[in-house]
Amino acid sequence: METNYQVFVLSNTHWDREWYMSHERYLVRLTSLCDRLLALMEKEPGYIFLFDGQCAALTDYLDVRPEQTGRVRRLVREGRLLVGPWFTQPLETIASGEALIRNLSLGRRIAKDLGGVMPVSYMIDEFGHAAQTPQLLNGFGIRDAIAWRGIPKHTRNVFNWYAPDGSAVFMFYSNAGYGEATNLPQSVEDFTETIDGAEIQRRGLKSRIEALRRLREPNAAKPIVMWLNGIDHSFAQPDLLQVLEKARELDPSLCIHQATPMEFTQAMRDAFAKDGETPADSVTGELMYAKEDILESTHSNHVRQKMRHYQVEHLLSDYAEPADVLGCLTGGEDMGYSLRRAWRYVLENHAHDSLGCTSVDEVYEQVMARYTCAHDVADQAAEANLRHFMRAGGKDSALYVYNFSSYPQCGVRKMCFILPEGMDPGASMRLISPDGTEVRHTVLSTKPVRDVRYNPAFGHPTHTAARQIEALVLLPEVPPIGWLKLKLEKGEPDIKKRNRVPFCLERSPLTLENEYLTVCAAPDGTLDVTDRQTGRTYPGQLLFEDEGEAGDSYVHIPPRSNRKIYSSGCPHTVAILWDNPMGSCMEIRHEMEIPADLKADGSARTEECVRMNVVTRVTLLAQDPVLHFSVSVDNRARQHRLRVLFPTGLNTAEESFGLQPFDLTRRKIHEESDDEVREQPYATHPMQGLCGTYDGENGAAVCAPGLYEYECTDDDSRSLAVTLLRANNIFGYSSSFARSPLYSLEASQVPGRVDFSLDLLFFRGNPEEQFPRLAPLLRPLRVLPARAPEDSVMPDYSEPEAKIPGIGSILHVDSPRLVLTACKRSDLHPGALTVRVYNCSPEAQSGKLHFTFPGLVLQKACATEADEEKTKKLDVRDGVVSLRLRGYEIRTLLLYTGKEPEHEQQTN
Repeated sequence: METNYQVFVLSNTHWDREWYMSHERYLVRLTSLCDRLLALMEKEPGYIFLFDGQCAALTDYLDVRPEQTGRVRRLVREGRLLVGPWFTQPLETIASGEALIRNLSLGRRIAKDLGGVMPVSYMIDEFGHAAQTPQLLNGFGIRDAIAWRGIPKHTRNVFNWYAPDGSAVFMFYSNAGYGEATNLPQSVEDFTETIDGAEIQRRGLKSRIEALRRLREPNAAKPIVMWLNGIDHSFAQPDLLQVLEKARELDPSLCIHQATPMEFTQAMRDAFAKDGETPADSVTGELMYAKEDILESTHSNHVRQKMRHYQVEHLLSDYAEPADVLGCLTGGEDMGYSLRRAWRYVLENHAHDSLGCTSVDEVYEQVMARYTCAHDVADQAAEANLRHFMRAGGKDSALYVYNFSSYPQCGVRKMCFILPEGMDPGASMRLISPDGTEVRHTVLSTKPVRDVRYNPAFGHPTHTAARQIEALVLLPEVPPIGWLKLKLEKGEPDIKKRNRVPFCLERSPLTLENEYLTVCAAPDGTLDVTDRQTGRTYPGQLLFEDEGEAGDSYVHIPPRSNRKIYSSGCPHTVAILWDNPMGSCMEIRHEMEIPADLKADGSARTEECVRMNVVTRVTLLAQDPVLHFSVSVDNRARQHRLRVLFPTGLNTAEESFGLQPFDLTRRKIHEESDDEVREQPYATHPMQGLCGTYDGENGAAVCAPGLYEYECTDDDSRSLAVTLLRANNIFGYSSSFARSPLYSLEASQVPGRVDFSLDLLFFRGNPEEQFPRLAPLLRPLRVLPARAPEDSVMPDYSEPEAKIPGIGSILHVDSPRLVLTACKRSDLHPGALTVRVYNCSPEAQSGKLHFTFPGLVLQKACATEADEEKTKKLDVRDGVVSLRLRGYEIRTLLLYTGKEPEHEQQTN
């Protein structure tokens, strides 16, 4: 006897905002879809529709049909039109942790405004899932998720998915994809459909039901399944309710009806509760299994866009938001609107086809334009905030150094800044620290430029002479989430040193050396690096590897005959650019002759070659254990992948690690292949600017902001191979897009010059212990001259009442394992600061958060979730909040500040 299955039919569309067409072209289709949907749902009072787990598609519709807002709100309030919780369906392994929270926050706000937030995360087409996603979802009250891709083989249709901290969601697994029940036909038997004169064979309802049962039921943990009635850009099926009635007649063993995701997930929960069970399957950590098309190579596609994404996303969270707090705390203008606008541009680009860069050139251009808009509004607002803040520190000529990382920073730093003529002390410039001591520096280069200053009183900008200066500066300690003021003074000119490039002639011409490292240029153009603390030498660093690309934007596939070219076999030159007691820099120029393209059949690379020039500047600063690289690649070839390899020699290492949202995710280096899987386990893995490996005693890490793919090779070299670029001209699963005149894919070949920044660190101890060294590489210091606020020329301008010292900070946490990831004004609680802290270690950690901004006191602190809706008051003692976080926990706090009482100021 057949089991009687409950079938929950989820009617939906999967709406890619842009993909093989531009957003504007899709918008025309979307508007037609929504117009028809509203009419259908008002005609059929029982009709239910799921809008893809996101809000962006509906906001796009209401932008062009604002008069329909009332109709949409009514259907959302009735619980029949399901929206949110996301703003767009992102790629969790590329968007930063803070950006994922912003995505959910914006989606939640929009959905609430429309009438209600769907409390189930619908993540049906994301290319794998990040380890901490369950914790992020829990932070928005979400306990259930529906997803495809990346799920382990043989997993049932529901399982417990645990984040590293122990947070969990019920994951409802859509095995074999989505859209399987799209457009269920009225015809019982198979039939023929004619479109543009072409006859297309279609299966009838009877055979469709049989196929759906074969697909879903063998994977069911309980006699409860979902059918997804909708796929990419499909319209709502107007006769679905009638077709389901016919389906019940055809197969009485099915209890089948249209439903909401919440009805489906609750039915499954109730079934387990009734039997006193929980799902037998459970998975902890990231879901990046290759069984069902995780499309991991999207992480290396379109590197220009990836780097721009990283730059702008981190500009917002790591710079513009803390700058906004500094402006706020000194009484500056409220510029929250600018950050919200900038985030909106970035979050529109989170849509998985946009962020994965798996689209045509028109989409690439639109995405890059949004990043430019986000960058410009955020950068302009940050400068305005910081000009106001610096004015509170006085009117003298000065440079301000900002450290918005969790850890204090000091030592030699390379800085570039522009000094207008009126602020520039000239060639004999002196830098004076707040304690009155002179800060050593060495000017590497200067060049005259023109300064452009906007004048709000006259409108037109004022143009004056200025100097762009590149210098090495030996900084005293700059506190975390803080600043350091360096006064600019004119010193006595030293005629002996003028115009002389300082060299340290004691060293070998092809060697860089400091207290930590000795770096020697090898005859083959690589570097031999010796860690002077351990005596261990790591030969062959900085090896470039180029190979063919026969895949597409989703999947890297080497050609059958894959000729690899290595920089070690290519002509090269080495020169020392500068060498002085504060640091040294070596330039290596490789001339790599590589195949120009693939052969027409894709089987091998062409015999014809082109020259790819690779210029690397290797910098080693005094008292710095990190080796810094700037790499410039002039790409003239097509259909190839270029990587840079750093052999670690840690041949007993069994795991690598890559930075992911709020997680340093560990992966096995050796993975067995699986004949049952179309997409084999990947050797490459996602990262967000940081990867490495560790053998239990020694480790190596590469920091590469803006790069998202690495491999730790499964050989004795255990090389960290970071993908620099992957050039291809096919997206999707077919070359027809590349051959069609309707679609342009030239930008994905990455032509021309591309610049990269990488850092290399060898270490002892656990990777998590390296966060004080590694985190500042991802949040580098920023330096700004203390320019007057633009509106200071206006007659009604008021000087800031607040006065700030030359060195200070907003706050800090005194535990090295507790990392500050956000310091911003709260969007929901006026007058409050939102601060987020992450425990980067597996063990519980205690620490104290100190509020240290001068002239203000911490009046109140509250614990809250990521959604910031419910709050719990915390004890505050002398500006300190005690914290204890379980391993890998993310904690969100609200801080309320006020002026220090006058009697306390007098006492102090």
